[in-house]
Parts: sequence; structure tokens; C-alpha cells
Amino acid sequence: MNIETYLDELQRFADETYHAELIAARVEYFAGLGRINESDDSFEAHLDRFLDWFLFERALPQTGQTPLVTFTDQKRETLSDDDLRIFEGFIQNLHSLFQVRKTDAKGVHLTDLLIEKKFFVEDELPNMFSKGQIFEARILPFGGGWRFSKGYIFHPLTTVKFIEKRLKRIPTGDREAQKALIRDLAICRLKADRYKHIEALQFYKI
Repeated sequence: MNIETYLDELQRFADETYHAELIAARVEYFAGLGRINESDDSFEAHLDRFLDWFLFERALPQTGQTPLVTFTDQKRETLSDDDLRIFEGFIQNLHSLFQVRKTDAKGVHLTDLLIEKKFFVEDELPNMFSKGQIFEARILPFGGGWRFSKGYIFHPLTTVKFIEKRLKRIPTGDREAQKALIRDLAICRLKADRYKHIEALQFYKI
């Protein structure tokens, strides 16, 4: 069974059990991101990013826990031991900015730029990644290794040096500043996609 099966089950649980909260969270998320239209090239990427945030980070007011933790607690008696271990492993997910070191036939070799740690992430489409590229993603423990969740935000290669400069200004371990940078860069990418007649780097300089 592949990881998408587990992610789809988790999303289905959240939608069926906490649908009203999912709608409210979507309004909250996009209000913080800024105006975005379904016609924007990156709309689907931001929708996937929102779902990741909702499932793995945002606490439900009904339980005080994320949908992921709530799911594992409520399904503990009905899931198989193997499936329960997988969902509990997802709790150790890592949301960050990554840089591609190299790719091979089985996946992508990355550096987490926020904690300066190297990872290998299995992926069926390693050619979608370019050496040196910086991107936002969430990685999940799965099958003894790491896999990507569904939400990616890729930043143009031309912006790498500027992003690296911004990273250097963040105090080590300042998670709130790191989250703010990840969000700001996502907004920059959204603007770059929307105004293609302007060089992407101009938005990253703002």
C-alpha cells in the first residue's frame, strides 16, 4: 500500500467528521496567505499546502489536537497494528524548506535548510526536482524511510541566493521566524505566478 492511501484516509476522516471546521480553517488559512483565485497557476499547490497544514498542524477546537492525532486516538482500537504505527509515525512529520542536493532513480537527496540536516526521500518522479532548487514541503516517516506529503511550493532557481540570505538572518531554532519565512516565500511564489510579465526575483526582494 502506498502513502497516498493513508493520506487519503486521513483526509476523508477530517472531511467527514470535522467538515465545518475544515471550511472555517480554509477561510483562516487563505486570509493569512492573501487573495488567491482558482485560476491562479499555483492554486492546487496552495490547496494541498492548506490540507497539510490542517491535518498535521492545526489543533481542532473540539479535541485540542490536530486531526492526525485525533484520528489515531479515535481509531486506535480498529486500525491494524501496522496501520496504527504508520499513522503514529506521521506525527513526526517535518515541514520545512529543502534544497535539492541530487536525484537518483529512487528519489531525492535533500538538505533541510532550517535544521541543516540531510534527508533522502523516496519519490516516483525524481526528475521533477532540479539540483540546487529550494522548495517547501512536508516529509513523513513511511516504510523505514521518508516520503513527501501532498503539498509543495517550488521556488525559482533564480531566487536561491536571496532565500539563503533571508535564512541567515533567522536566529537558530526560532521556529516562529522560520514559519513566517516559509509563509512569506509562498506568497512571493504566488505573486510570481500571477504576474508573469515581472521577473520572479523582484517579488522575493520585497
